[in-house]
Amino acid sequence: MKEDIIKISEQDYRELYEGMMSKALKTESEVMSEFGNREQELLYKFIGFTYQILSIIGIFAGFGFTAIDKVKNLYLFIGGQSLLIFAILLGLLWLKRFYESNLEAIQYSSNSIFELYKDRDKIYLAIGRDYTERQVLKKSNLLIAMEKDQNVLDFIAANSGNGRNKKEMLPHKIIFILSTLGVIMLLLSFLIISIQINL
Repeated sequence: MKEDIIKISEQDYRELYEGMMSKALKTESEVMSEFGNREQELLYKFIGFTYQILSIIGIFAGFGFTAIDKVKNLYLFIGGQSLLIFAILLGLLWLKRFYESNLEAIQYSSNSIFELYKDRDKIYLAIGRDYTERQVLKKSNLLIAMEKDQNVLDFIAANSGNGRNKKEMLPHKIIFILSTLGVIMLLLSFLIISIQINL
């Protein structure tokens, strides 16, 4: 056990504190901030894109209703407007689910990284306590602190938000298809005269 303990001077402890420990504690807030900012930026871009799509669909649906007196085929008009409205409702429902699932994921990531830092900070406190009480440093605590720092870096690398899940893109594709079909049907309703068959 004595081999684990190193007697250190105030200068050695100051270098250790200002070097490894201080830099690690300083970067903790920077890492948490950067990690949160990247996740938030990605979410804002993704959600903003969806809102833009829904706004454009809404404009097409609105134009259709303003020109209702020019409709030549009521069936195509109703079908096209229905598809556009359904695409908007689908998009809004998907956005609600997206918000909920990503809020949970961000909360989980924040809690996980907080727990990793909490464990590491306990080791730093033990190192500080050992020095203030006995002017010693335990090699095992130093190795554990380095391991905890590596755990934080591994977690951040694994959860760095490198693209959205393909399942999250599926609603965009469905919304595009529905809105494209709706717009085509809407345009055709102004061009194609409905034929009524009398039996």
